[in-house]
Amino acid sequence: MRKLRSAYSNPFHALASGSVSMMTIGRDSAKTFLSSCPSHSLWFERFAKGCLRRMGQEVRQDLAMSVKVLLALIDLVEREWLADPTPQGKEVKVFIGAFAVIAYGGSFRGNEVFLTDLYGLTKYA
Repeated sequence: MRKLRSAYSNPFHALASGSVSMMTIGRDSAKTFLSSCPSHSLWFERFAKGCLRRMGQEVRQDLAMSVKVLLALIDLVEREWLADPTPQGKEVKVFIGAFAVIAYGGSFRGNEVFLTDLYGLTKYA
């Protein structure tokens, strides 16, 4: 029920009929989209607001990884690195371990780790 609007509007806009019916007003980065999607109607807006008032909003925060979990991951990667006889396999294990340490140390999420300078990893791996 909480994700009803996006569960309906995402497939609607992915269809050819839904994307053709969508119009855009604006230039550059500021745009307004006009859609014929039923979940963007005034009635549905009021319905969703009523549901929110009655049911409340569910918020789930991201949980941080503990140091114990990071150390266990590094131990696992190191064991696999020692067991792998191929240089390509060892390189992959080094990148996995480095990704985990960079993400944890920098408090990064997802793609932010790839924005770090990996020249040193490839040179000294």
